[in-house]
Amino acid sequence: MPDGGSVSIDPRNAAAPGANPGATHQTKARTQNTPDPDPIAALDAEARRHGARIATRCMRCGAWLVDPKSRAAHRGPKCRKAVSA
Repeated sequence: MPDGGSVSIDPRNAAAPGANPGATHQTKARTQNTPDPDPIAALDAEARRHGARIATRCMRCGAWLVDPKSRAAHRGPKCRKAVSA
């Protein structure tokens, strides 16, 4: 402790008066566990409003893929199983 027993507080680490000092850590943890929204979900919703679907081709067999999980993997369920086996 510097002269006279006073304690210095780093203002960068000080919490607001009356605030729970651990609250900032809890808030950060909560935001880190929240999944980011799917960037394609908005595009899918807009396409469906107009009666269309977003599709991509399978990298292995060339079939059209419309399922979001299959589009993200660029492989359909059968090709994913064949590649992983």
